[in-house]
Amino acid sequence: MEITKGLSNNNKGLVADLFLNALGEKFTPILGDKIRAKQLLESSIHPNNCFSATTDTELLGILAFQINDTNFLSITFNKIISVYGLINGIIKAIGLSLLVHNSSSDEIYLEAIAVCESARGKRVGTQLIEALFLFAKENNFKSITLQVIDINPNAKKLYERMGFVVVKRTRIWPINLIIKFPFKEVFLMKKEIYTGFHKYLRISS
Repeated sequence: MEITKGLSNNNKGLVADLFLNALGEKFTPILGDKIRAKQLLESSIHPNNCFSATTDTELLGILAFQINDTNFLSITFNKIISVYGLINGIIKAIGLSLLVHNSSSDEIYLEAIAVCESARGKRVGTQLIEALFLFAKENNFKSITLQVIDINPNAKKLYERMGFVVVKRTRIWPINLIIKFPFKEVFLMKKEIYTGFHKYLRISS
């Protein structure tokens, strides 16, 4: 397995499918049917804002991040309207706004990690996060933040093992009932990045 920064444009469709399969509890209630959801995600990908885990033949996982107001998924209102129409688009835009986090200039926001089902339990997610740690240190970012939902305790435990701590809890009830989110709370977690971090990884660009 190789961890690289960025994404081949040929993989945008695979990434959209991966996000919808691995992160369906976030995207499906908002975006609805998979065909239009995939169309929106695929057209919104900023390929530089990610780390990819691949073999010679397969995309195993993606870690998407936001820095300096540039997202991996740059889902604009106009794109939403073009896919869903005006009325449905407004509703979709409101739902997606609940997942938005505005990062500071010295912060990396980890938007999402998606690992294909066949590669789960093989440290793919861990190695992607470690690659982000190294990137943050080398580029003088002070912290990494992320959000995790209350129905994903395994992910929360992984982040805690890697040094993230909960800094904010947001209860989205009763909005979750309207949008049909299966979760009620979102945890904002944070990890400080220190110059004393000495875990070195080889990452190809």
